[in-house]
This record gives sequence, structure tokens and C-alpha cells, in this order.
Amino acid sequence: MFRTMNSVRIRPDVSTFTALTKCFCQMGKVDFGFSVVGNIFKSGFEADIVIFTTLLKGLFKENRVKMQSSCFTKLQRTGIRVILLLI
Repeated sequence: MFRTMNSVRIRPDVSTFTALTKCFCQMGKVDFGFSVVGNIFKSGFEADIVIFTTLLKGLFKENRVKMQSSCFTKLQRTGIRVILLLI
């Protein structure tokens, strides 16, 4: 998708990255969701609460609770607040 967008000179924005992250997490491919976050930073954007919450929900869905807990703790330490009410 990124290649196609770049080939027609369309630059992805945070909404595009958020949609991709959500799709990957819903498909059970949360690791790809994390790679999208890397692309967010490379593109000069910042990941927001929606993206981090989506990733944490994806980890929970994949039964990767230890990693989810670790990521949640790291996010809290950096001052990022995440909403996990709907897990």
C-alpha cells in the first residue's frame, strides 16, 4: 500500500497509519502493527493514543498478555496515557 501511494505521490498521514494498524491488529498480526508505528516516526508524525490502544488490544487478542503489560508500563513511564476499558 505504501509503495502504491508513494508511486502516485500520495503521502500517508496519521489517519492512514491508524487504519493500517487497526487492520493488522484485527487480523491477528500485531507485529505488523508495530512496524507501522516505526513508519509513523520515520514519516515525521507521532503515534497517538488511538494507535497505542489498538496495539495493546491486539496484543491482548493474541494472548500476549506479558508483552501487553510490559508495553503498557513503558507507555505509562513515558507519560502516554492509554485507555483499555474495552478489552
